[in-house]
Amino acid sequence: MRFAESVMARLVQLPFASRCVLEVNVAYAPIPMAAPERPFLPKGAMVVDRASGKVGGVLFGPAEDRDGAGVLATVLEGALVKFGLRPGTLVVRRPRVQAMLQRAAAELGCRLELESELPALDRAWESLMQRFSQGQ
Repeated sequence: MRFAESVMARLVQLPFASRCVLEVNVAYAPIPMAAPERPFLPKGAMVVDRASGKVGGVLFGPAEDRDGAGVLATVLEGALVKFGLRPGTLVVRRPRVQAMLQRAAAELGCRLELESELPALDRAWESLMQRFSQGQ
C-alpha cells in the first residue's frame, strides 16, 4: 500500500501526536455484496482511535481489491485527515496488514505494532456488523 506523493506530502504536514494510538484492520465482511458477475465478500478496512473509540473511517472495497490495500489506503488517509493528526502508533492484528502499512508508517513517522487484541476496533466492527445484519 502506497499513498500518492501528493497525498503523503499533505499527510506528513499534519501534527504528530505521539500518544495517539490508532487501531487498523482489513478483513472480509461477513455479508456478500452484489456484483454483475456474482456476489462476493468484500474486504473492509477500519481505523479507530483506541482512547476514544471514535471511528476514523470504514469502507468496503470492490471485488478487484483482492488484498484490501486500496481500501486500506483510502480509509487510513481519510482517518488521518478526519482526526487532523499523524498518530504515534498504528496497531494491527495481522502480519499481512502490518506488511501493507510498513512503508506508509515509516514515511509518516509512526510506530507500527502487531497485537492480537484491538478492543476499540472490535467493538466498532461488531456494531457495524449488527447494523448490517439487521438490515437484511
